[in-house]
Amino acid sequence: MRLILFTAALFAAPAFAQSAPLRVDINAGLMQPMPIAVPAFAPGNGASTEAGTTTQIGERAAQVIANDLKSSGLFRPLDPAAYTTTVGIDDVLKPDFPAWRTIAAQALVTGTVTANPDGGITLACYAYDVFAGAEIARQGFVTTAAGWRRAAHKCADLVYSRLTGESGYFDSRIVYVSETGTRT
Repeated sequence: MRLILFTAALFAAPAFAQSAPLRVDINAGLMQPMPIAVPAFAPGNGASTEAGTTTQIGERAAQVIANDLKSSGLFRPLDPAAYTTTVGIDDVLKPDFPAWRTIAAQALVTGTVTANPDGGITLACYAYDVFAGAEIARQGFVTTAAGWRRAAHKCADLVYSRLTGESGYFDSRIVYVSETGTRT
C-alpha cells in the first residue's frame, strides 16, 4: 500500500514547501494473535461411550479446538497451566470473567460433553468475550460418540466466524493422498 501525502500548505517553513511530497510506504502491519482460553469441556453426565468417557472427550475436544484456532494464526491459545480456575458444569453458563481476565484471555471457549441414551453425544459449545463479560456464540452438536472430533471442528468454526466475521474452515473434508512407486 502506498500513501502519498501533500501537506506543504500545513507547514509555514518555506524549505518544506519546496521539497518533494512526503511518501509513506506501509508494507506490513503489526498483528498479535488474540489470546484465547480453551479449557477442557465439562462432562455433562460423566458417562462412558464407545469413544471414551465424556471427561476424556471433553479434554480431547478442547485440544482440537485450540489447535484449530492456533493454526489460523489469528489466535494464541493460552497454556492450561496458567488457568487460575477450572470449568465445571455450572461454570459453563456463568464463567468467572475476572479469573480469565487475570491471565489476559480476550476470549473464552467452553462447553459440555453429554452422553445421550442412544449412545451418541451432545457437544455444547459456548464462546465468550472475556472483557465485555458477554456470550458471543452458543451451539450444540449432536453426533455419534465417534464423531466427537467433527463436532469439535464445527465448534472451532463457530468461534472463528464470530470472532473474525469470516466463515470457518476447520470442518472440511479435504483429503490429501500421496502415492509412491512406479506408474504401473
